[in-house]
Amino acid sequence: MENHSTGKPKLVLNPRIGYGEKFWPAYRTADLLRKCQQDYGFEIWIIAGLTDQDYVKEITDRMKGERPNTISLLELDKLGEIISSCNLFIGPDGGTSRLAASLGVPCIILFGPTKPFAWSGRAGARNEIIWKGLACSPCSPEYRRSCRSRECFTAISIDEVISRIEKIFAYIAEQ
Repeated sequence: MENHSTGKPKLVLNPRIGYGEKFWPAYRTADLLRKCQQDYGFEIWIIAGLTDQDYVKEITDRMKGERPNTISLLELDKLGEIISSCNLFIGPDGGTSRLAASLGVPCIILFGPTKPFAWSGRAGARNEIIWKGLACSPCSPEYRRSCRSRECFTAISIDEVISRIEKIFAYIAEQ
């Protein structure tokens, strides 16, 4: 499982959805990506929307070693091409994650303030869902915008994501 242009497996990350409502802290995202580079040799691609530029810069500034590629403002067909060429997609619940799953790309979807009920049929060997199911989630869009702790995301550990990566790749290797 490698990217033909670089010889490395390709990980596409959509780190944030909305205006600060669905995302991991930048330091944790940077730590995960660094581990994915070091332990699995991933070539990293980060999708960044208009409102994500500062957040993505914070992630890339925290990374050491190979800098990730940043993808900004793509048309849907180009975004689909990039996602379909990857070996793994990681992102929060949202349209880009749904696109990746519909393209058959192995996915790890992080749920925080929303409930993964719509994903229940898509979860499985190639699509992993991480949701803590805290007492405060799912929550209303109004509460989501004012929540400062975002514990529903910060409670998700790097080790949980790594274990899901290993589970997906073990399944793929068996096929």
